[in-house]
Amino acid sequence: MNKFLILKAANQHMYEQAKERLSTKSLATLPHYPDRIRVKEFPNSLTIFANFELSDSGGFPKHYVHTTPTSTFAFDGLPFSLDLNPSKNWAKQFDENWSDDQAAIEGVSGTWAFARFDQTGGKVLTDFTGMTPLFYWHDENYLAISPRQMLLSAVCSDHTEYDLEGLAWLIGQANLIGDHTSWKNVRHLPPQWTLFFNTEPGDLEPHFIEREIWSSQIDSTFRKDDIAQIANEMLNQCEALSHLPLSPLGIDITGGLDSRLVVALATTTSLRHHIKHLQTSGPENGHEIQVGRSIAAKLGLKHLARTPTQAQHTPEGILSGVRAIMFRAEGCICPSDGYAGSARHSNLLLTGSAGEIYRRHCKPHMKINVRSEQELWSLFENYHQKTDPLGIEHHEIAQKQRESMQQLACRFNKAGVDLNDVTDVFFMRYRLPLWNGILMNNIYTGVRIYPLVNYHAAKYAFRKGFAARVGDRIHFELLLKIHPELCAMPFLKYVWPQKYREIAQRNNVNIATSPFPVAGLNTLSQRNTAMSCMMDKGWELARSYLLDQPQSDLWQIVDRPTVERTFHQGPSRFSGVVAMKQIFSMLGIQAMLCNDFLKRRDGDPVAKPLLDGKNAKDLFAHIF
Repeated sequence: MNKFLILKAANQHMYEQAKERLSTKSLATLPHYPDRIRVKEFPNSLTIFANFELSDSGGFPKHYVHTTPTSTFAFDGLPFSLDLNPSKNWAKQFDENWSDDQAAIEGVSGTWAFARFDQTGGKVLTDFTGMTPLFYWHDENYLAISPRQMLLSAVCSDHTEYDLEGLAWLIGQANLIGDHTSWKNVRHLPPQWTLFFNTEPGDLEPHFIEREIWSSQIDSTFRKDDIAQIANEMLNQCEALSHLPLSPLGIDITGGLDSRLVVALATTTSLRHHIKHLQTSGPENGHEIQVGRSIAAKLGLKHLARTPTQAQHTPEGILSGVRAIMFRAEGCICPSDGYAGSARHSNLLLTGSAGEIYRRHCKPHMKINVRSEQELWSLFENYHQKTDPLGIEHHEIAQKQRESMQQLACRFNKAGVDLNDVTDVFFMRYRLPLWNGILMNNIYTGVRIYPLVNYHAAKYAFRKGFAARVGDRIHFELLLKIHPELCAMPFLKYVWPQKYREIAQRNNVNIATSPFPVAGLNTLSQRNTAMSCMMDKGWELARSYLLDQPQSDLWQIVDRPTVERTFHQGPSRFSGVVAMKQIFSMLGIQAMLCNDFLKRRDGDPVAKPLLDGKNAKDLFAHIF
């Protein structure tokens, strides 16, 4: 896929410096920025448009940039309702909606980030989820916009500067919250926002248009016509996708609701002819794999189990993986969440990411019914997990994180979001783009496609309010209509509520009354092989990696004596994954702050690292 950069400089000197950094001499060796960099200059505007053509894009056309004598269009991601055949002018299709941002968001399905620049100025926006995220750099020298954070830092700064406040979120919540990123001067452009600027010399001020997806009119009644309309929207998206020049695709299948719905959509449409297998990741014969294998067998499809390699089971291999993850995810993903080895080959994959739009996702808030602003304030002292569960952050940092989440939640409520919808609006703004989006946007050996990203369906979900999402009602109604057989099969650790089973019986569908009968215990090793290995064999390695570097800026975020006591007490007191996420986050942040990145060659799992430690500094002296 393509990545782009729009950069406006304050003066001629900064403009020439940016051009030099965009030269192949500076950036061609930077992993994931290829040799072919196309630069378009706009006379008298001190503005550059650069396009980075990534290699193998999973079989899709690479014509994602369109230039006319007066303007340039580009997008990242996959807007699969557009006709991307090279003989077609997709830019013209998009440009028909360009004057109305909301029309563009409503009319172009899929996940995408779009940019347009001409002699009057520039404008960028993403789809309503931000699953293909956009970031911008703003200081006294540059205004720059790109889907890639490290690119902004590489071009706009003399050396890498980390935003410790942004990094601290990975320890406190295992998720960035707000517009801060891990990089100084780099900010996240929220989904549903448009950034625009003019070409006047010296004016670097970005301007924003903000739109939102929630509705103040809640209608909790389920009507057959409503469900049929949403089902048709999703099915039509999949049909549009099936008409693109696809390579054979895989589909993620787990034990949950989102991937099950994606499989239902794909196997009910023409996409079925493109499926090469269903795939599940996890330990050998893990619980998710058992369910995935059963679903594939029921549908007559091949199943692929993606299990960790032997090298990944060693503490040294896991630490190497953490160092690679922080580089590939640009320091914005908790390494326990993004943990993965090098891909063996490029692939095209359908996933259930963004299915959380239609159901209550945040487990601590799952069944809470908020009745006042004070209750909302108390609820958001924590969000996805307890803030700083090990109590290792400096008090003032953890307290600031709690207050930030509380203030953001109440701000949404004051803007018109129902008290019980704030949790899910919060997820749409921060968890979906700043976790799912960043993670998927930085997987270089595959193209991820999200059939559940549908603007009209999402609007419907928010119109139905809290009750529809807390009970997974929308998933149930869609599965029952689209693929009753998959609706009836058991899930991992989940059964439909009794009232749903009664609805299904009235439609002559007998759904499972108990969860999938998995074999083996549900241990930490089942849930996360890397974490269990570090707790069992790698505790001393983790301790020394963190504590043997006393000058690290890590100690500006966490309290060193408390970390020392944590390691002295040992791992036996940790029964779940939340506390270990903090350990992994500290390992990843330490790798960043000590410039100890490690990058393995994409597409070749046995290749030697391309860079680490000293090599990174030698190669990227202009960045580090």
